[in-house]
Amino acid sequence: MWPKVLFFCIGLLIAGLTGGMYGYGWYRLSASDAWEETQARVLASSYHAHESTDSDGDRSVSYEPLIRYLYTVEGREYRGRAIRLSNDTSFNDSYEADDFVAAFPAGRVVPVYYDPADPKDAALIIEPPSALLLIGVAFGAIFMAVGAFAPRFDRA
Repeated sequence: MWPKVLFFCIGLLIAGLTGGMYGYGWYRLSASDAWEETQARVLASSYHAHESTDSDGDRSVSYEPLIRYLYTVEGREYRGRAIRLSNDTSFNDSYEADDFVAAFPAGRVVPVYYDPADPKDAALIIEPPSALLLIGVAFGAIFMAVGAFAPRFDRA
């Protein structure tokens, strides 16, 4: 009985988290319809490498762009660092991170989108959430199905 419950709960957790992230992305996207565009000046642009090691000792590196920008709304200056509207930006390849950061060199003027009701809420890129999150939902649903419909293996 416990393996079934465990599978179901793990599936619910995975599907709930990834589905929630996907739904939040669409919520933010629909809310951004009322956002306005202004110009921002890029203050700094770089990326940070994050190293991690899994339980087998395999090492992986991801690269997170760090872009700082300055923009003005109704005479007041704001500093921003959000790149995308609803999710973080990272790359598994340093060349991709280089190319991305090269599009935002320090000093360049770029469009920025902000919430007129809360101008400090801004982003450089507004796009739908990644459909890859739906893979997490499907994966979680499979775990839930195994937990719900697998035969019981009780010992006699």
